[in-house]
Amino acid sequence: MSRVRAPLVGRTQELDELRAAFSDVQAGTPRTLVVAGEAGIGKSRLITEFVAQLRRDDSALVVTGACADSGSGPVPYAALEGLIRGLVGAFGPEVTLEAAGPGADILGLVAPRLTAARTDIGPGRLPDVMAALLAEVGRRRPVVVIVEDLHWADEATRTTVVRLARMAQDESVLLILSYRTDDVVRGHPLRTTMAELERARLVTRVDLPRLDDHEVSQLAAGLLDTDDVGPDLADLVERSEGVPFFVEELVGFLGRDVPDSLRDVLLLRYSRLSNAAQDFCRQVAAAGQRAPYELLTTARKPQAQNIARKRLPPAKTL
Repeated sequence: MSRVRAPLVGRTQELDELRAAFSDVQAGTPRTLVVAGEAGIGKSRLITEFVAQLRRDDSALVVTGACADSGSGPVPYAALEGLIRGLVGAFGPEVTLEAAGPGADILGLVAPRLTAARTDIGPGRLPDVMAALLAEVGRRRPVVVIVEDLHWADEATRTTVVRLARMAQDESVLLILSYRTDDVVRGHPLRTTMAELERARLVTRVDLPRLDDHEVSQLAAGLLDTDDVGPDLADLVERSEGVPFFVEELVGFLGRDVPDSLRDVLLLRYSRLSNAAQDFCRQVAAAGQRAPYELLTTARKPQAQNIARKRLPPAKTL
């Protein structure tokens, strides 16, 4: 697998959108941006590039939190703990608690080393106190609040970002959220959160598309430190399908079979599917990148009939 830091390719427009949003914040207009795209499309890479420039210029305080999945559900308060850690690192515990106001005790649920949480206060107040804390910081200096992997967010985190987006109307706050679009299926709780933000016209979406063939070539050349990828470029384009993560992982194996270790990473989600779902995925893969619904329906009929036969009770012998 590639270990060279990947250059940022094909994201000029999206990076300009982040920079323009920060310019608005510096001018006194708060902004909320949602960076969305499929897994491996480069959401974190885009945000990292943007943050690196801010830190070089020392033009804003940047606090970052990342949601996490425990395997059985969201890790409670994972992103909020990261945000508090960033604030404490910038201002110290006393100033952080003072900025949180009279409800600061509730922060002990997230950061018990910062303060002891009162047992008579329910966790329902946490989103309001967190949003008020971040908004207060935005009154003192421009602040960029980043919450990544929102598809793994717990309820407290989802509520906090909505509260902050609504509350920070007079503060210098740039709120950047990111999530995997392919993980937010029908019924996912984040859909309600995004709908609420979009209905109130509080967010600007930054959707990341796949790289085109030329951009895949640029990325591969940067990773290989060469001006010409060579005849294996077509194979790389076909295998990666324009997903930057796949380009980065496959570029070290041009002209060779993918090793089992990398294959396991790429097929991680596939391996968790049921046997019937895996069989359906194989049929879709054989059909190519696009397949009409009628073709897939026809392909599924023989298997469905076989399953039905297996479930039927044996016929009685006359």
